[in-house]
Amino acid sequence: MNVKLKFLPKRILVIRLSSLGDVTLAAFLIRCLRVRFRKAHIAILTRPEFSEITECFTGLDETICWDKYPASSGKFLKTLTDPRFDTVIDLQNSLRTRTLLKKLKPMRLLRFHRARLNRWLRIHCHILKKSLSDPAPIALGYFQVAKFLQLRDDKKGLKLKAPEHWLDSGERRIEHFFEPQDNAGEVLAIAPGARHETKKLPFETWVQALNLAWQKGFKRQVLVGAGGDRKLCDAIEAGVSHPVLNAAGETSLGEMAGIVAVSDAFITTDSGPMHIAAGLETPLVAIFGATAPEFGFAPFRCVHKIVQIEDLSCRPCHKHGQEKCPKGHFRCMKDIQAADIVDALLEMRTPQEKVVEAVKAVVE
Repeated sequence: MNVKLKFLPKRILVIRLSSLGDVTLAAFLIRCLRVRFRKAHIAILTRPEFSEITECFTGLDETICWDKYPASSGKFLKTLTDPRFDTVIDLQNSLRTRTLLKKLKPMRLLRFHRARLNRWLRIHCHILKKSLSDPAPIALGYFQVAKFLQLRDDKKGLKLKAPEHWLDSGERRIEHFFEPQDNAGEVLAIAPGARHETKKLPFETWVQALNLAWQKGFKRQVLVGAGGDRKLCDAIEAGVSHPVLNAAGETSLGEMAGIVAVSDAFITTDSGPMHIAAGLETPLVAIFGATAPEFGFAPFRCVHKIVQIEDLSCRPCHKHGQEKCPKGHFRCMKDIQAADIVDALLEMRTPQEKVVEAVKAVVE
């Protein structure tokens, strides 16, 4: 039986500055805070480039952007202290946030602590991997930080809700690009990019996977990503044997989320868009190479399939990925086959979709 809280938060600040995936995963905590404290003012402090995704968060009242050097700004500090946030949940837990919090002096301060030792052992002592317990998913780890506040886990996912204008934008882009005869095909969004090279699948494998997926009924394929992903997406677009809508670098973060939300399925690497798709409940295939789902990075409580090379002794090799394979062979990604990706994609289809596919095969 829960003991009644003596202190009811009135103004709650959640801090998560980066990166896109980690900020997105904070949506679960914020939604649970809203259910527990319906009258409280709940805000998130994040970097400007990630603020748009917080428009999808359920229960959030305010997004405050932290620029590179905001602590020297009196206006910024006044935003956080007038009126004062009585409860702060620091999910970043870095030197910068600790310095800031010394100035804020909230009545209640809760901090997230990463499973650093567990990750270190997985990376540097591979012989121990199978004997280690798996850390909680990151979203659940955030939730557990605030267990003092007697939050309830409803066993649901992030529950992002994309604004209607994002959905409309995504649908318009897709409908205007593809020929009428292709508009009956399923929409497949693909995010091939990643911040680190060892998280990226070779573009030749992407080309093979997209060609095979097109043959299986995914006639409307959309490449998404940031401007830095454009070169890779251009190469994939040039390599496939059918028209592909290449929207990489041409959309805002919100517009990209709109495309993912209206898609029938999504293929991605271990990246921020993976968590966005999970939150929007778009069935997804997640490809892991240098990193591992056991770090807590797996898609959170959604329909998904993970594709990875099991029992490869040298992975995971880094908690976030590196610029090149430390062993030189890059087997964690090069050994993944396009057929494995598409098989995972097809396994997520609903029974009705599988029946339609079987009928098509018989007719052809």
